[in-house]
Amino acid sequence: MVLVTVAYWITLHRAGLPLAVKLTVIGLYLLTLIGWHRMVTGMPRQRPRRLRSGDLRIPDVPIDVAEQWIERNPGVTATDEPIPLPHSRRYYAGWSIGLVTAAIILVVVLVTDNREDFILFWTLAPVLFVAGVAVALKTQLRARDKPKYTLLG
Repeated sequence: MVLVTVAYWITLHRAGLPLAVKLTVIGLYLLTLIGWHRMVTGMPRQRPRRLRSGDLRIPDVPIDVAEQWIERNPGVTATDEPIPLPHSRRYYAGWSIGLVTAAIILVVVLVTDNREDFILFWTLAPVLFVAGVAVALKTQLRARDKPKYTLLG
């Protein structure tokens, strides 16, 4: 997905490329986006996830299904704890501080350099800021609503 996106941007911003090449890359990019969207939206909510510890988790399992799994598989346990994030809270806090700081520095540099800058630099600043805020939200502890059982195996 990333390689197709990079190829898309390179071909759109290169002068002198034939129109057929540009249209082919745009078509490939759109097909990749549609395929990725169909693949992600078609996955069930209970798809298994392997944790760093090696445990296999199946989230949001109904209680009767969880009880059947526990009876049939001796190593499986049910828990109502939310699935842990892949990294620690310190990791997300560090990235959040770095992204927000980069956004602030970029705005300061763009304002004080006394020249007309490329528009993508101006759009990069809010993107960095929003990404920093989104990563900062991952540092909050997850609230427990009603229990949703997760199978651990």
